[in-house]
Order: sequence, then C-alpha cells, then structure tokens
Amino acid sequence: MVRKGNTYVLTGEPEHIETSEYNVGSLTLEDAEEIDEYYNFRSDYSLQSFRENITLRDSTCVRIDGELAAWCCVHAEDNSMGPLFTKEAYRGRGLALIVSLRLMEKLTLANSKQFPMQQLLL
Repeated sequence: MVRKGNTYVLTGEPEHIETSEYNVGSLTLEDAEEIDEYYNFRSDYSLQSFRENITLRDSTCVRIDGELAAWCCVHAEDNSMGPLFTKEAYRGRGLALIVSLRLMEKLTLANSKQFPMQQLLL
C-alpha cells in the first residue's frame, strides 16, 4: 500500500494490520442507531439503510471497553466504502486506518462482488 496525499492506494495484496490490542469485528444491527446518530447526512431513510447494509454487506468496527469507537461499511447505492468514522475521543490512534484496511482485506479475501477490489490493484 502506498500513500498518495490523503489517499492510500492498494498496490497488491492487502497488508495485514496488527490489531491485537483492539477488539476488531463486524457491525451488528444494534449498532445501526448509534451509527445513524453520527452520520452527517442523516435522513428519514438513513437508519433503515444502515440496518440493510449491516445485514447484507460487510463491515468492520473497533470496540474499546465495549464501546463502538470506529467503523466502516459498504454503501448500497454504489458499493463504495463508507461511512468511515471514528468517535472524537478515540481519534489519533489509527483506528480509521485499521477499520478501512480490515474491511478491504475482508472484501479482497472473500473475492467479494460487493466491492470490486481487483479494479483498485495497480
């Protein structure tokens, strides 16, 4: 992976990210309301959209002491990754990088049709 400005470009197989100090997993339906509360584009339909995305698509999150600290999922509309968010209290620890790379790793290893990673490989 190579950093180009504020963007990371996958140049081959995804790197394995050491996450042993964090509880890294997938989002659950119980997380949907909290994610929706932090969503900048919250609407009458966003909560239902998050519930569907969590049920039907891959996601990754970090929990610290049982609290949802950072997350990333896949949009239904265009299969892009997002939203990517880290709560303010947990910023500066690299959690956004962990959840986004772990999600890319999941999607790549699963050869997912949700998110065509092979198109990103240079």
